[in-house]
Amino acid sequence: MKKPIKHSLLFLLILSGVLLLLQHTLDYLYKKRASDKYALVLNHKLDPDIMIFGPSSTLKHFNPVIIKDITGYSSYNMGYDGMFFLQFNSLIKEHLSYEKNCKYVVIGCNTFLGKDWIIMSPNSFYAYLNEDNVYQSLEQIEPKKIFLAKYLPGYKLTLLSKAYYMSILYNAHKPDPLSGHEPILDTSHNFETITEPFRQPIDDDVFSQFKSTVDAITAKGIKVVLVMSPIYDKGFNLIINRDTILAKYQSLVNKNVSFLDYTKDSICRHPEYFNTNSHLGQAGSIIFSKTLSNDLLKLEREKYGKQ
Repeated sequence: MKKPIKHSLLFLLILSGVLLLLQHTLDYLYKKRASDKYALVLNHKLDPDIMIFGPSSTLKHFNPVIIKDITGYSSYNMGYDGMFFLQFNSLIKEHLSYEKNCKYVVIGCNTFLGKDWIIMSPNSFYAYLNEDNVYQSLEQIEPKKIFLAKYLPGYKLTLLSKAYYMSILYNAHKPDPLSGHEPILDTSHNFETITEPFRQPIDDDVFSQFKSTVDAITAKGIKVVLVMSPIYDKGFNLIINRDTILAKYQSLVNKNVSFLDYTKDSICRHPEYFNTNSHLGQAGSIIFSKTLSNDLLKLEREKYGKQ
């Protein structure tokens, strides 16, 4: 082999090693210093009585402070804007891998049962791509990007934003008085402009994975409560296949799984409690959280045998 080729290969080998070392160092520092709520799960530091997972409606609707006040159970809201099942499934699975105290997993259901189109809050997950639960979930959403981020030295460095480095440098702890819950404080009513009936996507593979995760939770002796939280009725009625979607979730009900459907609750007829068709404002979230908490107590009493 000619010397220039040898030198080139040696340079590439050294460069790859340096990039890998830098990546591993940043991952280590992020895991040690990151303080966002996903890091609490991915670093195995969060284990309340009730874990709540879901998309933006979950984030905005479920108030753990109210839930604890009424049920006596500690809880944490892991919801996030735009984060659908394929992505938050990694958080559920990771939580199952270490939990010791969990009694209930509450999953905020959504009328969207299709495949996620983009990874939300990617910085919170990049340091954990060597964890199977994280990699397998994210790879389904953006396969090429996540494959390269894990296996091509240096590629992940091109994906990291300023916020990633800031979390390492300053480890800024944000106040979290509502245990992950972020109510909508805007009192205006920004109802969607969609006025024509439409169908929501239903992907059989996504729903099959959803069912498998529910089964994995109950296999650990944890009760699952699926919750379709309130949707403004005029918006909900535009979804042509709404009954099919609700029936999908209802089909999972058994002795360890419950489905609480609030799409016909009286609050759905009161636009003053909504900010958008699918998001309650702060006042609405308080009413809903109280209703949910009492329904959880009723489930515990009547279905799960606690007196």
